[in-house]
Amino acid sequence: ALESQRRFSAEAAHSLRTPLAVLTARLDALPPGEAADALLRDADRMARLVEQMLTISRLEGLPLDISRPVDLRAVAREAIESLAPLAVRRRVELSLTAPDRLARCSGNYAALVVSVMNLIENAIIQSPPGSAVDVEVTAPATIQVLDRGPGVPEADRARIFERFRRGAGQYRGAGIGLAIVANTAAAHGGRAGVAARPGGGACFSLELGPGQQTFR
Repeated sequence: ALESQRRFSAEAAHSLRTPLAVLTARLDALPPGEAADALLRDADRMARLVEQMLTISRLEGLPLDISRPVDLRAVAREAIESLAPLAVRRRVELSLTAPDRLARCSGNYAALVVSVMNLIENAIIQSPPGSAVDVEVTAPATIQVLDRGPGVPEADRARIFERFRRGAGQYRGAGIGLAIVANTAAAHGGRAGVAARPGGGACFSLELGPGQQTFR
């Protein structure tokens, strides 16, 4: 039954891709204005939801190959570069802090990039204009994303990574992005977490398990 449900979700999400692309193209042809901009934002959110549904179906339906050497600095760098245009539009600065020397760990590069992108995107959306989102890579194998948004209430922190869970004042979205982060962390023998950031904001973390092999 679970396999049938996963397959249905993946097929439904895949089938929605084409009509969404057509809809977005037609909206692009509308005369510019507030109404057209609002419709484009709605279509963009729908497209993001579809992609997240496909991603979580893949993560749950197939075992991840986590045996390849992965440089977490490269993971964070690619995630930041992918979301730089969104940060510019929302006037949020992105920064990366990482050790000069960091042992590579075993993992799945693509899945980690997608997960860190979800954390950074959430942080950008929650951050006020003129603030910064800081991405920090720490040894042995943790990536943190820190923002200056309203933070996550303590009562919501334990369940915020559940699928479709949206806490009070929670990040805009369908509640799938953080579930992807949690699934990816679990597949790597680790955990995803959130805490209050000193001075205000939230600190999300993706930590790989201590059993992950390291490569020099």
